[in-house]
Amino acid sequence: MSIEDLGLKPNSNQPKDFEAAEKLIENHPLLSRDTVAKKVVENKGVTEAGLEVDIGNYLVARIASLEGDQKKMIAMENKDPIASREAAMVVHSAPPEIENKLEDLELPTKKSKKRDGNS
Repeated sequence: MSIEDLGLKPNSNQPKDFEAAEKLIENHPLLSRDTVAKKVVENKGVTEAGLEVDIGNYLVARIASLEGDQKKMIAMENKDPIASREAAMVVHSAPPEIENKLEDLELPTKKSKKRDGNS
């Protein structure tokens, strides 16, 4: 199922676009497991960095990033650099499953060493 099949039009971000985006996420094999894309749709096109992106362009770029499709990624970079950058940003740092687990962990903070008066 593609964005075009659902009638999701780029550069619009209307309520019906988010309904279509939710359907796409439910039915797409990669997006259905992608918590990052789900969050952007839930936040009505606002990424974790706080940038508002076109949801259609973002999901096309996110799919291209998840698939590792360089041609599509370059095409999306030329079409919508912000949506493309935001869609690819998390892919290069950590997979969403690992990123979510890391966020849930409470890591101990490093204690500063006491210095004596001579240092």
